[in-house]
Amino acid sequence: MTLRILHTSDWHLGSSLESASRDDEHRRFLEWLLITLREEAIDVLLVAGDVFQYAQPSAEAQRLYYRFLSRVGRETSVRQIVVIGGNHDSASRLDAPREVLDALRIHVVGGLGSEPASWERCLCPIERPDGGVDAVVLAVPFVHEFRLGIRTTGRSPAEITADFREAFTGLYRSLADLAEKRWPGAPLLATGHLTCVGTHAGEYGTEIHQVGTIGGLPGDIFDPRLEYIALGHIHRMFPVEGTRARYSGSPLAMNVVESRSPRYVIRIDLDASLPAGERAATHKILVPQWREIIELSGPTEEVLGLLRALQSKLELPPFVYVKLEVDEYLTDGPFRVNEAVEAHPLATRPRVVEIHQHVAGREDASAEGAERMSLRGMKPEEVFVRLYQARFPQAQPGDLLLTAFRTVLSQLDEPPVPEEASS
Repeated sequence: MTLRILHTSDWHLGSSLESASRDDEHRRFLEWLLITLREEAIDVLLVAGDVFQYAQPSAEAQRLYYRFLSRVGRETSVRQIVVIGGNHDSASRLDAPREVLDALRIHVVGGLGSEPASWERCLCPIERPDGGVDAVVLAVPFVHEFRLGIRTTGRSPAEITADFREAFTGLYRSLADLAEKRWPGAPLLATGHLTCVGTHAGEYGTEIHQVGTIGGLPGDIFDPRLEYIALGHIHRMFPVEGTRARYSGSPLAMNVVESRSPRYVIRIDLDASLPAGERAATHKILVPQWREIIELSGPTEEVLGLLRALQSKLELPPFVYVKLEVDEYLTDGPFRVNEAVEAHPLATRPRVVEIHQHVAGREDASAEGAERMSLRGMKPEEVFVRLYQARFPQAQPGDLLLTAFRTVLSQLDEPPVPEEASS
């Protein structure tokens, strides 16, 4: 018998584009996903982290999530849902309703504590009505390196790389050992929310696991007994070379650059009768696009003309970034852009999410504007480097200082979670 699994990740419920809500698109995606689960006769749904955009999601984002979970049980033949926490999620918030969700065959692992004895809760057997087990999922969430005993302060990049490799290899190996001992012969799958080799800067919202120091984690951290590893964090769909691990990517484009690439979920057909290592066949499923994200750039009149004539064949009006190339700053620039937008009927009216004026020969329309725009688009490490250079002109921070900064930053990214909430 073939077990059908669907892998998705990085929903980022509650996210916005500048100040423009994405709730309408997320509603449509979750409705489409319900239909896809039915049409593809999916048995297991894997959600590989970053369910929410924020650690404290809005009431509407939580409503979308829980309403979807309840409908899967009522309206599809899915036997098991597995949800893991990502670096954007609050581990304790995802885990809070765990006992209730377990009763609905929804296995949630928001985060892990530091004690290996608590990691056993990652194991999720996919049970048959007769009590047998078709497969076991090692539901590994985003795990901060601190939880794995990794300490990066005062260590070289090579030492940090070796520590990460050893710790993550040990995590997946120990879970595979536990699963094999409890359910001998059952195919093993896993999840993860991390950055593997083959990724590029800009394909994720936040650097995790010291990726700025060590690059992506090597593919050999995944135990060879795993038939498939469903990964999250990277917003592009691609396989990790030399492994059975894949990223499904985000179902919605999160910015202009991502909007240029199609979005997917992945179906996995798992056939236990095949030889080990050859049991999982993958099929990508294209996610529809409900809204365009467009960038209009050029001389003012040209851009205003394009904006007036802008049409979209998609269900929702487009989000538009406007960049005006001007000789001097236009005080009435935003008014003229708004006037062009209002030329559209209300139902098709595009939403301008940002207006930027670029004055010829200048970085920005004003020194104040330049500082505001650059800070908004910069990552914390870039701000740190610029501040260092302002303090020490003509100098660059060394590797040791950058590693120490990344260590501090990683602690800020993940507030300490009480052990009782993580175990």
